[in-house]
Amino acid sequence: MELTFRQDPRDLGTTPTAHPWVAELAASTDLSGARVLVPLRGGSADLLFLAEHAAEVVGVEATPRAVTELFDSAGLTPTVTDGVHRAGNVTVWCRDLLDLGAAALGPVDLVHDRNALTAFPDDARDRYAAHLTSLCAPGTRYFLTTLEYRPTASEPPFSVGADQVHGHFAEAFSIDHAHAEPRPEHRLMTEFGLDYLVEHGFLMTRR
Repeated sequence: MELTFRQDPRDLGTTPTAHPWVAELAASTDLSGARVLVPLRGGSADLLFLAEHAAEVVGVEATPRAVTELFDSAGLTPTVTDGVHRAGNVTVWCRDLLDLGAAALGPVDLVHDRNALTAFPDDARDRYAAHLTSLCAPGTRYFLTTLEYRPTASEPPFSVGADQVHGHFAEAFSIDHAHAEPRPEHRLMTEFGLDYLVEHGFLMTRR
């Protein structure tokens, strides 16, 4: 079953800086022995930042350009086998996320999901959340960020608020709503003509 990911073309390429909340997480958590999964953000600076603190970081990204730019931006030359790119402690699978099961992925200690959930329309979001849940063993931590805004838009990134996050994950995870910060300077305020935009951060633990 293919999960159609509606890529926002403005998100292609490397995100220039790591998110401040990721820096807070790394500062407050011992990641030295951790294996971290970063889904659908192969070009994100968050992944490279986490690689400086964790034992291994694993990205899953369906866009070849984003994978290439990730390694280029870090000055790394990966080895590539069957679409799996490896350099040092960074591994990026270039494939549909739903094609990657828990057995192939291996155990993960932390998931960092920076707005990946907002990339999917309603009909695919349930499947995405269920699949990510299947990749997490009991005790796995999951740091999720989303954007919530009004009026809602019919293109990604889609608005996803706290109620929706609880609807997708509360059955399998304990959820700490750690952040809820207005972002009046966010580019979408102008591009989508929004009344408001709030960025949420959730630190979840798999039961």
